[in-house]
Amino acid sequence: MPEIKILGDSPTTEDGLGFDPYVNILLEAINNFDATSPLTIGIHGSWGSGKTSLMRMLEKGFEDDNNVKTIWFNAWAHGREEPIGLALLQQVLVEFQKEEKTKEKVKDLIENVGKLLTDAALRKTTGIRFKEAKELFKNSIEVKNTLRNDFETVIGECLPDKRLVVFIDDLDRCLPEKTIEILEVIKLFLDVPRCVFVIGVEKEVIERGIEVRYKSGEQGIPISGKDYIEKIIQVPFTLPPIREVDMTRFIESLGISEKERGYAEVVAKGTGCNPRKVKMFLNTLRIRQVIAERTGEGIKPELSAKLFVIEYTFPDFYKDVVKYREQDFFCKLEKLARGEAGEELGKELEGSETLQKYYKNEDLKSVLKNDPLFSRIDIEPFSS
Repeated sequence: MPEIKILGDSPTTEDGLGFDPYVNILLEAINNFDATSPLTIGIHGSWGSGKTSLMRMLEKGFEDDNNVKTIWFNAWAHGREEPIGLALLQQVLVEFQKEEKTKEKVKDLIENVGKLLTDAALRKTTGIRFKEAKELFKNSIEVKNTLRNDFETVIGECLPDKRLVVFIDDLDRCLPEKTIEILEVIKLFLDVPRCVFVIGVEKEVIERGIEVRYKSGEQGIPISGKDYIEKIIQVPFTLPPIREVDMTRFIESLGISEKERGYAEVVAKGTGCNPRKVKMFLNTLRIRQVIAERTGEGIKPELSAKLFVIEYTFPDFYKDVVKYREQDFFCKLEKLARGEAGEELGKELEGSETLQKYYKNEDLKSVLKNDPLFSRIDIEPFSS
């Protein structure tokens, strides 16, 4: 009985996607920037495109660098109602407190951030008396007024000859307004010398956050998402599209079977060379294969796998041909793809716009022409 081996979605520090050149360039940029100034780098790319893996590789590049202290902040780990910007600030300070020589220096600052967190929580409740609230909020304002200077002092004392590099990950999974909150806290409190922030997020998430933040304003949105990014992020880096040859090599490195290797290239194309989509596809494919083998009543797993490749990669073809049980049409395209069309089928191709539409799709033909074939096999059990 076959085993189901599911691929995990954990980021990697081993380059399988051609990211090494980007990592080396970003490492050089961080090491060479003027340490008397702060720096914010945006790692932009679509969901699942490899932003976290690139950031983990960048983090690993600082492992042996005694002049750099790194901190990793997972934005998604903080609740929907939690002030995520203050949570970032608190984690940075907690990381400093772990080191014996800096423990006492950051103690008061952590307490002040705690006051701001309490303030934010109480603003959402109604059970506090006015006098207490007035005093608390007064203290909160005083804390905010001195927080940036206090943080700069702590950085100067704790890292006199070092840079602090903070990686902020998983903002794509948060509400758009949370992204803006993070960026504003960085600008207000953490934008101090020797601090580098590396933020992985889609540009579209920032743009949506701006819309949400100002949607109730009578004067409309005062700044575009593009302008906001330029004001906050000094170095925007958009992940270039992953080359199909690199993605195919990446798929083959995942420990796939020989049958799966036969589909690696077309899967790379069909998933837009998106690493996360590739793994989701292969996991679903493996489950379908096992279902076919255990309960298929004669369904051949390799045929089931091929049909899923078609369903996922060529949805229009699947809907028009497979879903509506156009068995004859399906088999004709297989013959055309294999170059086995007789004179009669050749004439039919010339007169059929639908046949021509799919016959011109070279990627589809590359799947249809390879074994196993659906000719003389009822496709209904496989597409149910």
